[in-house]
Amino acid sequence: MRRIVDSHSRFACPPESHFLAPMLSVLSDRRSMLGLESLGFSRDVVVRRLREFTEQFFLEYAASAGKERWADKTPFYVDHLDVIDEVFGPETRYLMVYRHGLDVTHSMCTALAGFVSSLQDPADERPHGDARAAAAYWQDQVTRMLAFERAHADRTLQIRYESLTSHPRDEVARVFEFLGEQFEPATLDFNAKPHDEGLEDGRVRWTTDFDPVAGAYRDWQPERLAAARLEAKVGLDELGYSSPEATWCP
Repeated sequence: MRRIVDSHSRFACPPESHFLAPMLSVLSDRRSMLGLESLGFSRDVVVRRLREFTEQFFLEYAASAGKERWADKTPFYVDHLDVIDEVFGPETRYLMVYRHGLDVTHSMCTALAGFVSSLQDPADERPHGDARAAAAYWQDQVTRMLAFERAHADRTLQIRYESLTSHPRDEVARVFEFLGEQFEPATLDFNAKPHDEGLEDGRVRWTTDFDPVAGAYRDWQPERLAAARLEAKVGLDELGYSSPEATWCP
């Protein structure tokens, strides 16, 4: 999605920025805010100054690419959606990308074993701890995303990985309509143009089309799959991934 948006003539979308969360954390630090208030700066002023400062990095990045708008795709910002929205305001739009939770779990256990290990409770000796930890992480992130969607329904667009990869033209056109821009066919050929590389999944550079990768979790042993499914059940149900009739279910 980052490279699709970055391929549009009006959008610049850099690699994962990561700096927003630590910079904006001052707003949730009580002593910092008391200190700023004692200097005569209200929360509204601090919010405005933070936006001016942080957004300038993105504006300059966009300008360097000859583009007028910017976007950011940093997955862990899911944990900071409320403060990001407070700073960047009601004109901000959000693309909420979901994928089958068991496919995400399988992918995490395969490609992000170190991260998954950090999520596990060392005292928990139950089997299939990695699958349970990855599924629980997906469940937590989905819960946050759906709550934010409900609170900002007019400014969020839900995108399913399965629909995007199966019907890319329709889905990408829907994305840019939501963002108030004309659909450009070049965005479908998202790796035809160079994109800056940085903090992101390195596999994206080898992804040149929309072939869906789905259902790999079905190869797991029944007990392992059941353990993961139990942790992710609420999110799977709410997003419709538990229903075999859903068009996006592999």
